[in-house]
Amino acid sequence: MALLEEAEGKAEGEVLHCIYDTIAPALIQAKITMEKINDFKEKYTIDKFNMKWGDCSVIIPETWDAKMVEVCNVEQTCASVLPALLLVALDPPLTDTEAAHTLTQMTGHFLHFMYAYEQMFLDQALNEDNFRREMNDAYTNHNQLVGLLEVVQEACGVPQNASTLASLHGKMHVTTSMSQTNTRGFSTIRQSLLGLQRLQDVFWEGSSSVLRLVEDLDDEAGGRRRNRRKRNNRLTEGGDKKSGKNRKGSKRKRRRRHDFDQEEE
Repeated sequence: MALLEEAEGKAEGEVLHCIYDTIAPALIQAKITMEKINDFKEKYTIDKFNMKWGDCSVIIPETWDAKMVEVCNVEQTCASVLPALLLVALDPPLTDTEAAHTLTQMTGHFLHFMYAYEQMFLDQALNEDNFRREMNDAYTNHNQLVGLLEVVQEACGVPQNASTLASLHGKMHVTTSMSQTNTRGFSTIRQSLLGLQRLQDVFWEGSSSVLRLVEDLDDEAGGRRRNRRKRNNRLTEGGDKKSGKNRKGSKRKRRRRHDFDQEEE
């Protein structure tokens, strides 16, 4: 109930409905982020392990992920960065308490993924590797997603968990062997994909505004395509008319030249 202290006095179900009504932009951002990571994950495993993503997922168990990325302080006290998400289905929240807890927990996961991708970017930069841009883009997209989820929390009176990253404070990036670096990159990608999919699975169907937003985006894209076709048609028609005028002008010139030649004869 601590998660709903700021929502006291609201009717039961109001927080749940508020989350569903305002979470659409975050779900769209999660979908976009997931698509962008999926675009390079296969290339990553082929480059690092000489195998496809699916084969790598079988060889490296999900249970390893939580211990793969660590940060440490000068006293060598270390903390794990990644959560331990598994590929299991979750039921959508049915009460205010469940919805608030799920939203807070998932927002915390994405904060951890941001931190992990920051470590992956440092790995790429230090090793002059090929995936620095992809890791930076993943960090940026997760940062945008966290911002959108925090907007939902604020709008619906769900307090943010200030202690989410407390265990990581004062700790720094740790260099390790190349094989370990490659594996923790894989674990970061896999865990973030699990988190992105879980967010969509839990909140997508209950958020009717998502469908409206997707329809609006489709309508907007369709409108742009129609406008481009209209412009192209106008340009084509204008070119045809101009060509027609030029042909007519050429005919008139030929006729005048023919008449002039006859007069000279």
